[in-house]
Amino acid sequence: MTGPPRDLLRTAGLAWLAARVLVGISAVIVGLLESGDRGPYPWFDRGLLTWDGDWYRAIAENGYRPGEEEIRFFPLFPLLGRIVGLPFLDNASIGLVIVANIAALGAALMIGVLALRISENTVIAHRTIWLVSLWPASFVLVIAYSEALFLVLTAWAGLALRDRRWEHVAAAGFLATLTRPTGLAFAALIVAVMLADGRVAAREGARQALALVAPFLGFAVFGLISLREHGEFFAPVDSQEAHRGEFVDPLRRISRGFDDIVGDEMFGDGLHLPFALLAIVGVWMVARYVGRPEAIYTGAIVLVAISADNWNSLERYTLNAYPIMIGFAALVTDLGRTLLWRFALAISAAGLVAMTVLAWTGEYVP
Repeated sequence: MTGPPRDLLRTAGLAWLAARVLVGISAVIVGLLESGDRGPYPWFDRGLLTWDGDWYRAIAENGYRPGEEEIRFFPLFPLLGRIVGLPFLDNASIGLVIVANIAALGAALMIGVLALRISENTVIAHRTIWLVSLWPASFVLVIAYSEALFLVLTAWAGLALRDRRWEHVAAAGFLATLTRPTGLAFAALIVAVMLADGRVAAREGARQALALVAPFLGFAVFGLISLREHGEFFAPVDSQEAHRGEFVDPLRRISRGFDDIVGDEMFGDGLHLPFALLAIVGVWMVARYVGRPEAIYTGAIVLVAISADNWNSLERYTLNAYPIMIGFAALVTDLGRTLLWRFALAISAAGLVAMTVLAWTGEYVP
């Protein structure tokens, strides 16, 4: 497989830089708000280690401590942060930020290459890179969150699936599920691709089976860690219930979202409704422009996200489904109006600044 085209590398670099400039602008805005006696904002004081980043730092420095809430955070990202931080006076915080930001560049580039292979359209590929980098929730690709690493691994798996390189799919799926529980959804994509391929030779079937089992093996590894530290294999999943609530009927949850947006929660939980509806439309766009297997994968992630009683962080959960960005880029390109694309990207970039400000001021839970 040849390397990515040079023009995609250039676009990925520019989009990566633009995202960090926008986060910097957000920091200036929050700093001005804080100096105007509207603070203090403890989440802002933590900088790029804000919110979940602080949990990842604690894991990187101390491991999983018995009885602590941090068991809900999967281990690969903090482990890499600890390793990368070793040359920096064993500073895990620096390591986590470096891993997240390098992975963000790689994720945007790899998803752009995947978009090019799927669409055979360079315009769609470039626009996909910009969307991945400047999506409103993409500020989590700048701070010490695991999304960037997860996107690199699932994009790697997606590219490997195009070539039916099952060993690569297995490795990427295993590591993805050690990064985020969403990696289990990749099994749905693998099954869909297998069904589309039809019957294969026995040796090929064994490699496919390895790829299919790999995400579950990744989860099992963390389950064993959880069993040792907490005495419960499924603690990483069960501990999420305290934050996301129980799973509910997605149709009723969406109906409640409409009640929120016209009621007292208009600027609270109601803000998640447009993104929930956009994610649902995104599944259709993936089916239309990317492929049925990718739509099944995207649909699985979106369904889990919108079926939570608590929609906090819904925007970044749907960001985990990389085919959505390809679908949006393809739709805008299909409409054939450059002005529409520029408007959409400008709105997305403004949303990134707004969400970053809201996260640092504590108004939004990323």
